[in-house]
Order: sequence, then C-alpha cells, then structure tokens
Amino acid sequence: HLIDCGVRFLKEYKTDFVFMSKLPVGVGADVFSTQTLRDASRLATKPEHREHVNEYFFENLEKFNSANLSFGPELQEPNLRLTVDTKEDLEMMRKIYAKFYDGNLVNVRDVIKLYRSEPEFFTNSVIRQRYGSERERILKLG
Repeated sequence: HLIDCGVRFLKEYKTDFVFMSKLPVGVGADVFSTQTLRDASRLATKPEHREHVNEYFFENLEKFNSANLSFGPELQEPNLRLTVDTKEDLEMMRKIYAKFYDGNLVNVRDVIKLYRSEPEFFTNSVIRQRYGSERERILKLG
C-alpha cells in the first residue's frame, strides 16, 4: 500500500524522487522515475551510490524535484526496526512472526501497537540504523 502511494504520487505530481519519513526502518520505500535513475547512473561517481542509489539522491536533493510523503501518526514510529540487517534483526522478525503470523501478511499497524505497548519485546531496538548521510537521517526521521 505505501509503495503504491509513492508511485501514484510520483506519477501524479511528476516528481523525480519520492521518499517516506517517520516510518519504521524497513517499511516504505524510496520511489524514482526511470529517467531519474538513468540520470543518477550517469552522474553518480561514488561506489556507495551504485550500491544504495538513494544516497546519491539525498546528497543531491537540489538537483531533483523530490517529495517527502508522510503518513498518519498510527504509522509514525521511526525508531522501530522492521528490517533484517543484522542477526538481531532476524531474531526479532522471527519473534514478530511467531506472535502475529496466521497465514496472512503481518499488519505493520499491529506491530507498531505492540511496540508502543510493550517496547521491551523489541530486543533489536539498541541497533542504530546506518544512513548514507546526515541529510538522509534527518529527512527520514522527520
């Protein structure tokens, strides 16, 4: 649903780049037009821009027509890690799925409610997310 919102926004407002802020880490996406990705491929010179293309965009926002999509407070929990970057994250995902998985997709709203009511359940909360730049960190965390 969130990715669909990003794609619709990109098309409707003819932006180059749409990012989502204040969401849990691992939820949402950065959305780029095909032409913008081609431009970045041509202009990017650092190896990290090849691995994580969004870092190039955050370092060069002034070159692009970008937009920050924000969502309601029920989804705003930027300190919650719902990504699998570390062994601890994987263990956390296994705990979340053991608690919520019933054959259907796990609803992120349910996980956020649990985080707000039982933060101690989230054993990976001590891990700090690495951002490509300070600008990206500030924009993503809101």
